[in-house]
Amino acid sequence: LGSDVLPSRPLAAGSSSGGPAPASHGLTMSVVLPCANESTNAWRTVQSVFAATPSDVLHEIIVVDDASVPPISATIDPKDLLAHRARILRHDEPQGLIRTKKHGGDQATGDTIIFLDC
Repeated sequence: LGSDVLPSRPLAAGSSSGGPAPASHGLTMSVVLPCANESTNAWRTVQSVFAATPSDVLHEIIVVDDASVPPISATIDPKDLLAHRARILRHDEPQGLIRTKKHGGDQATGDTIIFLDC
């Protein structure tokens, strides 16, 4: 999986690194997954991220469906999404990777945003 890490807020005074702060600092993380025609990979990635991330850190997982056929939402049970703190945003027309990442990042509400590829 490829990844990019972008803090969504400026670093706190005295912070010495550009990475996310430890969970004890109370910061949360949004994970954005841009996906196109990758329903199986999207669901596996959601499960893996949920299982590997401490619950006090993981705020949300946002799957951004870039006009997949069939739509990713048709292949994942909404109850499973809810149980994994995940939601799906959908483009009806393909937007490409950068716009898809931007859309997910714009909708993310965690303190830190992590971008993973499906």
